[in-house]
Amino acid sequence: MTGILLVWECFGCADILEAFRQEGHTIREVNTTQEELLSGDMSLLLDELLQTCDPDFVFSFNYFPNLAIYCKEKGIPYLSWTYDSPYIHLYSYTLIYPTNRVFVFDSDTYLKFHSQGIDTVRFLPMAANPKRLMKLKALFENNKNIPAKNGITFIGSLYDTEHDFYGRMKGLSAYTEGFLRGLMESQKCLYGQDIVEPALTKEVLEDMHKVLPLEPKSDTVATMEYLFAQYVLHRRITAEERRAFLEILGKGFPVDVYTSLPAKELAGCRLHNPVDFYEEAPKVYAASAINLNISLRSIVNGIPLRCFEILGSGGFLLTDYRGDMELFFEEGRDYASFSDQGELIQKVRYYLAHEEERRAMAESAHRKISEAHTYRHRVREMLDSL
Repeated sequence: MTGILLVWECFGCADILEAFRQEGHTIREVNTTQEELLSGDMSLLLDELLQTCDPDFVFSFNYFPNLAIYCKEKGIPYLSWTYDSPYIHLYSYTLIYPTNRVFVFDSDTYLKFHSQGIDTVRFLPMAANPKRLMKLKALFENNKNIPAKNGITFIGSLYDTEHDFYGRMKGLSAYTEGFLRGLMESQKCLYGQDIVEPALTKEVLEDMHKVLPLEPKSDTVATMEYLFAQYVLHRRITAEERRAFLEILGKGFPVDVYTSLPAKELAGCRLHNPVDFYEEAPKVYAASAINLNISLRSIVNGIPLRCFEILGSGGFLLTDYRGDMELFFEEGRDYASFSDQGELIQKVRYYLAHEEERRAMAESAHRKISEAHTYRHRVREMLDSL
């Protein structure tokens, strides 16, 4: 097949391009930006290319309504694979276009659309490129100047600076503040279900909207409940959970955190600048006894890309509870999970003391990634939908 791949600053672009070509497909690359895909004129971007290319599909990471409109007009299948969550553009009216094949990595997101009779959305977990990742790991391990092995590592945002929309809500009523605090604390105790969005009442939403005037655009079916739950409250829950989990570990274990700086100090943890997704992160995974995943709370059951990268690098994964992990991997054989601070400390203490067991679990998970969860596997699944 012949396809057009929209290349922007997104994770996995080089890996998916390689996978398409390894599967024998001809791919024409179009370099662009996320901003251009969201608001630009797709005709200016693609019309000239279509004069010399008769594509069987157009592909992009994340779903872009402008691209869906263009592909519908041209009669070209549009394949998109969304790894961001939340992602408001999935709620565009264009989602139902018959030319769309929209793949989402969280089974909960898929089921929400499926329950509404929307058949253009499919469930497709993320993937890894284990061959590339293991080459980086081997180069790292063969370097005589490698640093001392890390204990516990977390790579990701703390959501306590530029993403802190909750902190901008000044002047809420005492009732709303108490309601939201109780709701967020309840969500922290529960995995596999979002109780925040359906619990937001009209009165609470009106109070939040007065101090933080978020509104869905006219071209989307997204609701006020969705905006405030996913972009405000779930981010605050995630920020609080990540800080609490990391600081409780920092009291008794070596913890390295790679995040955007400057960041608020994490008691007992060593803060580092972010690492490059392609070149540096796999080396960090290789140098860590335990790699943590603490998911963004808008991801209900899905497996974040971080988990696939850790397992594809041969690293040991300790993750918060992820329902979709149970579909593809085995708890205690391929990875470990936790649901609260007590279980987190217990698992960390145990696996730090059992290196051979950690190694065996990492090797088992890596085999499963190589056998069923590479970008080449996902390319086949996406193209089969055509």
